[in-house]
Amino acid sequence: MAVLLPHFQQATDVMRRIGKLSDTKAAFERTLDWLADGVVLLASDGSLRYANVAAQKIFRANDGIAIRRGALTIEPSDAAAKLGTAVKAIGRLRHAADATMQADFMVLRRSDAASYLLLVRPLLGEPGETGESVALVFIHDPLIRKTSGAKLLAQVFGLTAAEADVANALCLGLSPDEHARQNQISANTVYTHIRHLKEKTGSRRMAELIRKLNDVQVTVVAKREE
Repeated sequence: MAVLLPHFQQATDVMRRIGKLSDTKAAFERTLDWLADGVVLLASDGSLRYANVAAQKIFRANDGIAIRRGALTIEPSDAAAKLGTAVKAIGRLRHAADATMQADFMVLRRSDAASYLLLVRPLLGEPGETGESVALVFIHDPLIRKTSGAKLLAQVFGLTAAEADVANALCLGLSPDEHARQNQISANTVYTHIRHLKEKTGSRRMAELIRKLNDVQVTVVAKREE
């Protein structure tokens, strides 16, 4: 998203100049619906102005992040306070010369699964360009990324489910031994999968394999997950 967002903002500016902002806004939101990470737009009072498909799925799970009375709510009080502080600060600074306020923090789940990562960024623009929205919030769910990433790698390289799991683990920075311990399988089995991965990707060295896997390991999913 660090790469994509400037292009969206540039497109918004161009379309505003030629009087087609509403079309740009619709295209922007449709594009966000294809992201694996949740994305929401918030007003300065914390009320929800938009949520993409992935965010809506996270809300339905009600596992620490939800929507109540039209506002984004987070159960851990410290994380909720950080979000509130960040959004209010962005609302005050959005038209300042240096509107660079941002915040990154973890949100614990009620289920004790891997924590969400929230990234809060200012939604820059002239008054009226972004409506009432002032903040762009990304909700990274490592469980969704793990699932969608493995599926994508399997489709691109023709991997088995086990091979795709190993490939995705390498992309996430796990060593072969760490993946073996986490999944309670032998290290020999993991290294056998890695040998197959090298064959299927045309890689000779581990560094080359990881580079090729990361080249296709993106947050944009091939299709929406229902």
